[in-house]
Amino acid sequence: MTCGTVSSAGFDEVMCLTFSGKVTSFTTEAMDKPDEGDTRGRTVKENRDETAIRALKDDLLSLKAQLKEEQRKLSLANGAVSSSSSSAAEGSGGNAVAPPQRFEVLSRVELDIEEGAYGISLEVPLPLSLITLTSTVRLELLEGHSSNSQHEGHNDNENSAHSNNGILGMSPPTDSKPVLATFRYPEKTNRAHIRYRTNEGESGEVVLGVITRTSPKVCQTIKLHVKPLSLHHRVHILPSILKKQEKEKELELKREYEKQIKTENEAKESLEGFQFEDSSETLKKKNDSEGKENDGEGKENDEGKNDENADVAFLNDDDDDRKKGKKSSSSNIDNNGDNDDDNEDVKYPEMNLLKVTGNFSLRMAHDWINASLPEVPPRVGGGSKSGGSGGIMQEELYYVNSFTQSELSISYSSGFVTIKSDSASSIAILRDVIAGKARDLRVDVDLDYIKMKKGACRSMLTKIDPLLRYQLDIASKVGLIEALQEITLSEEAMGGVNDLNNSDPDKGLKEKFPWLSQELLDILNDANKLQNEYKIKPKALQYISGVLTDLFVDWYRFKGEDVRSRIPDLHNFLITDYHFEGLLNFFSLL
Repeated sequence: MTCGTVSSAGFDEVMCLTFSGKVTSFTTEAMDKPDEGDTRGRTVKENRDETAIRALKDDLLSLKAQLKEEQRKLSLANGAVSSSSSSAAEGSGGNAVAPPQRFEVLSRVELDIEEGAYGISLEVPLPLSLITLTSTVRLELLEGHSSNSQHEGHNDNENSAHSNNGILGMSPPTDSKPVLATFRYPEKTNRAHIRYRTNEGESGEVVLGVITRTSPKVCQTIKLHVKPLSLHHRVHILPSILKKQEKEKELELKREYEKQIKTENEAKESLEGFQFEDSSETLKKKNDSEGKENDGEGKENDEGKNDENADVAFLNDDDDDRKKGKKSSSSNIDNNGDNDDDNEDVKYPEMNLLKVTGNFSLRMAHDWINASLPEVPPRVGGGSKSGGSGGIMQEELYYVNSFTQSELSISYSSGFVTIKSDSASSIAILRDVIAGKARDLRVDVDLDYIKMKKGACRSMLTKIDPLLRYQLDIASKVGLIEALQEITLSEEAMGGVNDLNNSDPDKGLKEKFPWLSQELLDILNDANKLQNEYKIKPKALQYISGVLTDLFVDWYRFKGEDVRSRIPDLHNFLITDYHFEGLLNFFSLL
């Protein structure tokens, strides 16, 4: 901010420059007075506004002229390239290549924890024409926006927002490329969002080819690496441990409250044990002693001394009791401290265990974990030392599967790796990755210490059960929609029901078809919603069945049994006659 003469001579102005670059002036000149140099009688403000508008129009015309000139140059360049390319192609047998028009692709990949799927956001400075997707691992391409993209707050126009997902086209897979897909964008947009879910246990690459509406066509490629445990996300503490700690804190607060109540009750009981002299009797004695004027002065002094000695004795007793009470309270605090020390260590919930030992360094173990899981720190050194300052450096990482909510704990140091998880599949995947990496480096490792627990497997199945039940429920309801609609239409066509002028659609269906149960009526009311949800997630049931199949095979694999021949029986059970007790029976947990 500064002051001076800027636009009008003889008038001071206050100039302000904002952080955004806007310059504003406040002048002392009267804007509403007539302009002395204007013959048409306009005010100073009107003349200055007209001058500013004329200058802006001139600038706009100049920019339009520059734009036309640049467009002319571009068209001439494209024409020259096309003609030279065609002539060169004729002279060289059609092997000429046009020079590419380079552009930058801004990409961002995020794991949606709520959906258990990845979302790729792409943005280019030119309109999109086509995006190709090839993958060396199996993927489930998902439709619709993720929960993260709905809150990004992009200010796209309606066409761009509508066409962010594109028109999906699938091609037959090959042995090396299980997924071949294209996303076409007929409407003008420069942003795209693609969602997919990986299958844990497989590692490979996802390659995106971004093609814009340019002449000649140019493609920019983006490569994304898929790790074996790609659906896991890192957490600071496992949810089961956090829940257990909160429960123990609640119990500890409850115990402290009960001890406090007990201490207060004991204090009240001790105070009730004192024998206090009745105040009325004391006052009566005092009046009698004062009324006896003929008693000697020495007698009054003796009585006063006795009263004083009695008061002193009472105070001493009170002090002793107070000291005793204080000592008792201090003893309770010490006991509480001992109880807190007993509850400091919070044990892990029941989990499967894998211990890896061998002649490998901390850095090698870190690289093995980094090859298996996302969000691994790039450098080693953020862990703690066991055994004091001169102990061994140890790293600890905690993960949760965003789809099945299974938990994973990894601690590793030089020559030692401990893996805990309630999912046998996570244990198996990490074991295979470490074995392969160690074999490539010619490092001997011991992977035989495996401890599988039935409680961990039961916990894992309990987490998958609601997901499977939900998808089975939707699939069964969608299968009934067509039959119910045919029955209701045939009943109306036969004139078996009358039209009801009722504003309540639920009541109307119930009155039209009283012989249908409430469950079937709800299916008819929610038919569109159920069909849309089933359309968005058509392979969700198949994906959950695959997760259970892998868990089934890995669970018995660690027990030394090969149950691959029982996989068809498991699939048939999941689709036709699923119940949780039967699932536990398949895993021999009953």
